[in-house]
Amino acid sequence: MNERLAYLFRLYYYKQITQEQEQELFEWIDMADPEELDILIKQQWNEGQSNQPYFDEGISKKMLDHILSSESKETYHQNHQRIRKIQPLVWWAASIAFLVTLGGYYFVSNKNKGFSVITENINAQVEDAAPGSNRATLKLGDGTIVLLDDAHIGEVATEGTTSIIKLDDGQLSYQDAVNGSGSATINTIRTPRGGQYRVILPDGTKVWLNAASSISFPAAFPSTERVVEVSGEAYLEISKKPTAPFIVKTGKTVVQVMGTAFNIMNYPEEGFARTALFEGAIKILSEKSSKVMKPGELVIANDNGNLSVLKDINIDAEVAWKDGYFFLDDTDVEKIMNQLARWYDIHIVYSGKIPETKLTGKISRNVNLTAIISILKFSGIDCSFKDGTLTIHTS
Repeated sequence: MNERLAYLFRLYYYKQITQEQEQELFEWIDMADPEELDILIKQQWNEGQSNQPYFDEGISKKMLDHILSSESKETYHQNHQRIRKIQPLVWWAASIAFLVTLGGYYFVSNKNKGFSVITENINAQVEDAAPGSNRATLKLGDGTIVLLDDAHIGEVATEGTTSIIKLDDGQLSYQDAVNGSGSATINTIRTPRGGQYRVILPDGTKVWLNAASSISFPAAFPSTERVVEVSGEAYLEISKKPTAPFIVKTGKTVVQVMGTAFNIMNYPEEGFARTALFEGAIKILSEKSSKVMKPGELVIANDNGNLSVLKDINIDAEVAWKDGYFFLDDTDVEKIMNQLARWYDIHIVYSGKIPETKLTGKISRNVNLTAIISILKFSGIDCSFKDGTLTIHTS
């Protein structure tokens, strides 16, 4: 009964249910006891959270309380017992949709078998988009393009005395056999929308690239200075070399580094560049001004070259993407949609004005898009996904 209910509710929640299936669903509900339904909801919630937490404790408690509240159960058509009984299950479907939907499979609780899998044409019923993965291209000095996600483990190319090696964990490592005397030809690693990648530069600096980002650098750094160019978003842990300053150029700023860890973001659609410092010290220069940053500070550069400094920021929020999360801190809808567009490689369309809703919480970047859509709907943002486009419906 639980398995069939779960499948029918998935169809009902996504408005894919036929008239015959809807009648069957109502018949199942007529036989169900409301208290048993509450127990089933709690069981699904707790098991889903313990197996793969998709969001932080605050969001979890708020959603579960809402799902089980008497107010949500009595919202619609209070004079019709059947609708009163279906209402909590609609919330159940909403919660299960993002708690335990992985790879197009729908998991439900089963007393005898634990989690069982229902695959009854689920993918044909609901459009979805997979999260991003480790994908990138490498452009060598002679213009050759190497598709890194398809490259075998081991050496993928050479530039002079520098070997470019794909490690067992998938990241790329530049290893100069002659320590700084190799080729100075420029290499570029670029991630697409829906991709991310890690690289160890010739000097040992570690770089994490977010989606739709790139970094350009020489295959072997000279002994005087180390200059790279970054677009999009990257987190860097700089290898300390006091005699060779590290310089990061972006479209809006130049960052002078003295051995440190920081995150830099300069997507064109965001309208500004932001640099967050984790440790060490860096100097930010724009066309109009400069700032020396301390750990825990954030510098924002606008298109006019003005710099503003925010102190005592939540530094973990700035690099949550590297650790596998969307971190929302009173974040407006447009900024959330920009992140989703880059990570899921989708288009965003607004049917009216952009909602003024702001969201707070931490959500896994490893879930399919349907999970995110469920959270958006729970938060009052009406949206739908079709043909690679996420549409935000507003009145």
